[in-house]
Amino acid sequence: MAEVSATQLGFSWGSKPLLEGVNLRALSGSISAVIGPNGSGKSTLLGLLAGLLRPQTGSVSIGGKDPALLAARERARLLAFLPQRDGLESALTVLQVLLLSRYAQQGWWPFADTADFAAAESALLRVDLADFANRQVHQLSGGERQRLAIARALVRDPAVLLLDEPASALDLCHQLSTFRLLRSLAAEGRTLLLVSHDLNLPGDFADQVFVLAGGRIAAAGTPAEILRASVLEPLYGVALHEARSSARALPVLMPAASLVRGQSEQP
Repeated sequence: MAEVSATQLGFSWGSKPLLEGVNLRALSGSISAVIGPNGSGKSTLLGLLAGLLRPQTGSVSIGGKDPALLAARERARLLAFLPQRDGLESALTVLQVLLLSRYAQQGWWPFADTADFAAAESALLRVDLADFANRQVHQLSGGERQRLAIARALVRDPAVLLLDEPASALDLCHQLSTFRLLRSLAAEGRTLLLVSHDLNLPGDFADQVFVLAGGRIAAAGTPAEILRASVLEPLYGVALHEARSSARALPVLMPAASLVRGQSEQP
């Protein structure tokens, strides 16, 4: 498959630096989670890794290639990028959207064939949307559209998936099923890198965690090393409570009365 790496990555909007000196490496067959406070540059980082933005300094490599220099069809075969907002407000059916997403595999004959329909059916089964194939996209709920966005990625069979908050609009059941799906995709040899505001789901499913704060990688390591109150409190500026449970190896992290560190509770 394909390894993802960034070396001394830097990016600014105008005079405001968003990312500075970012280094990371995501291996094939693994899930890497990027967490961090709002405004720390997480979505910008994914855009750079996907080749949608060009870094001002440093470099990006996916499978030894700079994604920003690839033709659109070649980039679509290599990677799939799932943004927070999917833009799916179409009168097309779910099946039609998936067949259109197969363009990178269709070569010079841009019409769906048996392989395209089989890929679409498989993707819908994996995201639990098989019964929605003929429903128009604008009739789907937010969570259903989010699962469709994942199906659009799967139908292209990419080596790399870059996902921005893939479970944010999902209920608890589909959050778990989605992360189990992502785990199975990694087991197939794909490289997955996702942004998450949830501090607990990555602990159960990710192989490594990067904490982005102030435009830099402030901490990196295994979930057991990073998802700890002592590591995250100074980076988030919030007191965290570690709740222990026999149901999971890592503690559940929760804001401790939502108090910002160094401030007293207001009456």
